[in-house]
Amino acid sequence: MRVSTLSNILFLTDEADKKFLELSTYLRQVSTGKKVNLYSTEPEKVVDLISVKWNINKVEQYDDNIKFTKGFLLTADDVLGKAYDTLLEVKTKLVEAANSVSDYTNLQQSLKALKDRLLQYANTRVGDYYLFAGDNYTTQPFNTTDYTYQGGSNPFPIKVAENDYVDVFTVGSDAFGSGSNSIFAVIDNAINNITNHDTVENAIAQVESYLKSIDNLRGRIGDAEKKLEDYSLTYSELLDNLRKQKSDIEDVDMDVAISQYQSADTAYKAVLTLLAKENGQKSILLNYF
Repeated sequence: MRVSTLSNILFLTDEADKKFLELSTYLRQVSTGKKVNLYSTEPEKVVDLISVKWNINKVEQYDDNIKFTKGFLLTADDVLGKAYDTLLEVKTKLVEAANSVSDYTNLQQSLKALKDRLLQYANTRVGDYYLFAGDNYTTQPFNTTDYTYQGGSNPFPIKVAENDYVDVFTVGSDAFGSGSNSIFAVIDNAINNITNHDTVENAIAQVESYLKSIDNLRGRIGDAEKKLEDYSLTYSELLDNLRKQKSDIEDVDMDVAISQYQSADTAYKAVLTLLAKENGQKSILLNYF
């Protein structure tokens, strides 16, 4: 018994819909390089994919934190190096004063200029952040009038590993002191008592103490930079491995995907050709779309 034309059309229309969905799936896979139906076709891999993506996001965040921190530490080390050199100049001027240099006025002017330069270094700002303000990093660390330290009492830590942190904004008073006990006040006192041998000698001793403080702080920053570099190398390799795992799970074999697409395209066109014949048309492609 011959199947009715209407039944053929309904059947072929349903087949065309199925073939079109199949063709669309393979087209998306070819264009994106990703498996479209991974969750339904390979559910056992979904948990692995979620875990890999979570680890990638976590490591990328640590890596971003490292990049953020590196720049500030590098700048802080450079500024502290300049501050150290400035203090050496201060010490040289004070030694001249201790040796009874006659031109005290010129010496006082030089020391004031060096103190102002040192204060600028202590208040160095990068963008919206002060390098030596600790965890109060948006506040200028040193008052320029009485040299009181206004920054945070603790350094600001950045997480760079699961259980590890690096201090990015250090406590400025550790390097420069605060108020009447700051290096700035020491220099001011020496300027105001430039002819007093004992005052100048005491200032020289305190400058040497601050030189050690700055040197120690630079050492800590150097250790932090080394740690960041080690983590950075580790994360670079780890991210490569994780991204490969992710690719192995969700990426399609392009040769296979193209072959599947071509086969689906051929089957789809064949169904449309049969459907066109049932409708008495040469082609149904335009009508169907």
